[in-house]
Amino acid sequence: MAKVSKKEKIDVVIPWVDGNDIEWQKEKAKYDKNNNGSFDEWTKSNIRYRDWDTLKYVFRSIEKNMNWINKIFFVTCGQTPEWLDTSNPKLVLVNHKDYIPSKYLPTFNSNVIELNFHRINGLSENFIAFNDDMFILKKTKSEDFFKKGLPVHSAILNVVMPDDITHPEYYNTVIINKYFNKKDVMKKNFTKWFNIKYFPQIVRTFFLLPWPKFTRLYETHLPIPQQKKYFELLWKLENNKLDRICNNKFRGIEDLSHWLMSDWYRVEGKFIPRCPNLGKHYETEINEKIVKIIKNKKYKIVCINDVNNITDQEFKKQKELLVESLEYVFPNKSSFEK
Repeated sequence: MAKVSKKEKIDVVIPWVDGNDIEWQKEKAKYDKNNNGSFDEWTKSNIRYRDWDTLKYVFRSIEKNMNWINKIFFVTCGQTPEWLDTSNPKLVLVNHKDYIPSKYLPTFNSNVIELNFHRINGLSENFIAFNDDMFILKKTKSEDFFKKGLPVHSAILNVVMPDDITHPEYYNTVIINKYFNKKDVMKKNFTKWFNIKYFPQIVRTFFLLPWPKFTRLYETHLPIPQQKKYFELLWKLENNKLDRICNNKFRGIEDLSHWLMSDWYRVEGKFIPRCPNLGKHYETEINEKIVKIIKNKKYKIVCINDVNNITDQEFKKQKELLVESLEYVFPNKSSFEK
């Protein structure tokens, strides 16, 4: 990978869990019966943690299309894929116990893992928060994520939908409304809220203008530029709430997420506007349409979320389709593989 100056250093953080690990399953089972804070069975279901065998393609895609990245911080509970070359100088293995306070461990809550990212030793101030289902299909530039020391993002209003994904987004918005006045924010940074780059999603903002408070900020389920200082700030301002949330072993109905930090810098106006269509998020079955999108590299980035209502047999078929399409785009091993 290309060298990056200290001033421009940008790291990537990828949390991952091997749901097939028997020892991990045993550890998780100890806490299943006392599912403190969880809002449905799906949050603790083993289906949620099943492995699509696509992690190596995440690394391949980053190395090929984000060669300006400084280092990849790979976060697990101590698990290591057998194919991963841990001697790679661009790779930093991070165990949960290395940075998450011991009183919160063990945790099976992705929000806890992500809300404590700022505690990771050696992580750069500017970093990109990934998931293990995000793939970079085309060449990117550092300016797609950070420019002039600021995150590159979009400020568009949205609404909270009544499903399990948006519960944290609702509570994130409660925090934002606690500290910011919507009218003042939008007036102060008018061009960052009403920017031609947001078309056509900017229509959402116009429709939601009459509401006196923020209803939610539009967020695509894609890699997010983050800065550690906002994690530190929110932990200082909302320590009691974050502490309570981080004691939930599984995702809870009142959880916050690390999207709160990106919400914060946007309402502060401390970001550079960009088109929100940097990539596309799919939460659907893997079919020929998805395969075609990946193989044709229709977007710079795609996120392929697991579908929770498919049988094991369907899962096997869809996994084969997804792996085949990613192998087509990324046939060569990365330097992160043995």
